[in-house]
Amino acid sequence: DADYEYRKASLQSALKHGSRQAAVGLCFDEPRLHEACVLGLIGIGEASLGLELAGTWDIQLPASDEAAAAVRIAEVAAAAEFFSLPAAFGGVVVIDSEAAIAGMRE
Repeated sequence: DADYEYRKASLQSALKHGSRQAAVGLCFDEPRLHEACVLGLIGIGEASLGLELAGTWDIQLPASDEAAAAVRIAEVAAAAEFFSLPAAFGGVVVIDSEAAIAGMRE
């Protein structure tokens, strides 16, 4: 089928150029390309997105050490980003006494 072959070639080109948006856009409605898209995204350093799509599309990731390590790094980075306060937040102050309240007003 010509559309599939076009998408397959375009996916390879998108991944070669590091375009995750194009890769996902080409593959989201073509189940035959889902696995190639997930593995390609992991290969270009978009392991977090690849992992998310693998879960959504029910793709089994290879058991290779490199892929597993990339996925684990992505999971840790996503968790750290989620649980971290924004840089503009300025910090957390614990108030444990009445004297500390007075110090906050200054």
